[in-house]
Amino acid sequence: MMKAKLPNNSFMRFIKHQLLLITQWVNFYSKVSPPLLEQIKREVHMELVETTISEHIYNQGKAEGILEGQLATLEILYQQGILSAEQMNSMSAPLRQKLNELVRARD
Repeated sequence: MMKAKLPNNSFMRFIKHQLLLITQWVNFYSKVSPPLLEQIKREVHMELVETTISEHIYNQGKAEGILEGQLATLEILYQQGILSAEQMNSMSAPLRQKLNELVRARD
């Protein structure tokens, strides 16, 4: 008969840190009044406020994927000669900037 392995201590610490982060996240949003939340959303140009960490990670990953796809499409159009180098640079610069902002916010 095979014995079940217990998770190692570093894994358990990781889980405890995740649970602490989730608790802090929930506590923060439960204390913010709706008018203040709307003000914050306007100031930082938030389209939505995630209610869970999983939702936040999913939405950020989705946004990054969309931007990466748009940049790839521009690159293909440039390679096919549909866009000039100047057009490609002017169209891709804001997308790259937004992608860099998302990556920095994630890290």
